Amino acid sequence: MPPPIIEIKSVDEAHLHLTHIQGTIKDDIWPALNLPKIKGGYYSVPRLILCYIDYLGFLYCGKSGSKSAVQFIREVMGKIDLKYSKYGGILYLVFRHGTIHEFMPKWFIFENRRIGHVISKSKRNFKWKGENYSHLKIKNNRIPIALQKLYMDLLSSIERFQIIVQQDDKIFKNFQTAYRTIMNQQLKKENGIYFIIDGDKQRANYLIDSDLQDFSP
Repeated sequence: MPPPIIEIKSVDEAHLHLTHIQGTIKDDIWPALNLPKIKGGYYSVPRLILCYIDYLGFLYCGKSGSKSAVQFIREVMGKIDLKYSKYGGILYLVFRHGTIHEFMPKWFIFENRRIGHVISKSKRNFKWKGENYSHLKIKNNRIPIALQKLYMDLLSSIERFQIIVQQDDKIFKNFQTAYRTIMNQQLKKENGIYFIIDGDKQRANYLIDSDLQDFSP
């Protein structure tokens, strides 16, 4: 794999980077769906998709974090399907934070109601335990997702993002800022503690000297 460019200098370069992301999504996620088999992909696919959205949100907003990712879901994916605008936050909470930090999509109790999920590999509509469900249409206090639909909407959102970058100078500048931040992160040691500096200063106290001793100056 060739080394990445150090800086995004033009809209064309931003478009190329987004096209590259689309390619890696196809290479990473479509095989994980494991179609037409029933087994596999139910946790790994939403985990991968939402991590890609973390990065896209960073490029879209110029800063990283959950808020930026959800903003991308609501504002960009929401143009593909309005339900992303309405349910972007709960989608991110359940299927990103759950699968990354707790192995499975998140379950929680809200005002004495247990909130859960249903996952299918379908393109939109599916049946589960004798009931009909549809992608992101809340039913029985569950948020349903159809993995093929989520996958295709992610790809479509990147095409829309390319148009936005072309038309909105502020978003293009956010894109440049985020990419520059990523490519210029620094690792420093202060008073025996390692820090990652990428605009913010984040303690990396899981690092010890042996992690870095074999890297040449």
